[in-house]
Amino acid sequence: MTLSSGSNTVLNWLSDLTSIATFISWAFICVSFLRFKSACDAQGIIRSESKYIYNRFQPFPAYWALFWCIITIFFNGYKVFLKGRWNTSSFIIAYINIPIVGALFLGHYLFTKRPSFKPASKIDMVSNIPGPEIDFDPNPPTTKIGKFLRWLL
Repeated sequence: MTLSSGSNTVLNWLSDLTSIATFISWAFICVSFLRFKSACDAQGIIRSESKYIYNRFQPFPAYWALFWCIITIFFNGYKVFLKGRWNTSSFIIAYINIPIVGALFLGHYLFTKRPSFKPASKIDMVSNIPGPEIDFDPNPPTTKIGKFLRWLL
């Protein structure tokens, strides 16, 4: 297969499928974080008091990443819509992940007794929180750059 043009086509297909699946995963990660932040806000949890869940720039990076993930997912196969460049296989490869994710989401919704989305005030934010005995830093930064990066992040 390495001597034919088919290997190049298969490699491009796999590359497109995995890259768009990665963008879909990151979009879900951003949505999960935004949901987590709304639960913290609804339950009065002050995120700045914990080094595990605080970032001074949030939620704007989550919105920014979600925006670009959605743009990338939907405009991945824009070339097939240009005049004279229609290719059915390229269209299918560029956009097949969207109906697959939709079908998986719908299947999960239908076959798991229709799970409901809890309001932000009802989400469990207490279980599995590390206690103060785990809250230590074995390697504190010693350089100015390390201390600046610790302060920044």
